[in-house]
Amino acid sequence: MLEVCDILCPVKKNEFEKISLSRRTVVRRIEMMANDIKTTLTDRMAGFESFSIALDETTDLSDTAQLAIFIRGDKEFAVTVELLVLQPLKGTATAEDIFI
Repeated sequence: MLEVCDILCPVKKNEFEKISLSRRTVVRRIEMMANDIKTTLTDRMAGFESFSIALDETTDLSDTAQLAIFIRGDKEFAVTVELLVLQPLKGTATAEDIFI
């Protein structure tokens, strides 16, 4: 990263050197971002006048079926669509598997 910084933005190299990239720090920062996103989404959903949930099944590169769950909500004629979760499915991906 520092070598890239030397090329792209050498003026900011000192700031990049101060960033801790230890495993614990990265995990903690990811958890903080996830909690912030969850709080923001929960607050936004609380104000929906109406909402619907959509499901979409796809397969990833490792040939694992993934179920994407979206929420679509309306507040004062402003429609919001957000991805709630991407859930891996074990075995088959039939409607019966999804709704059980």
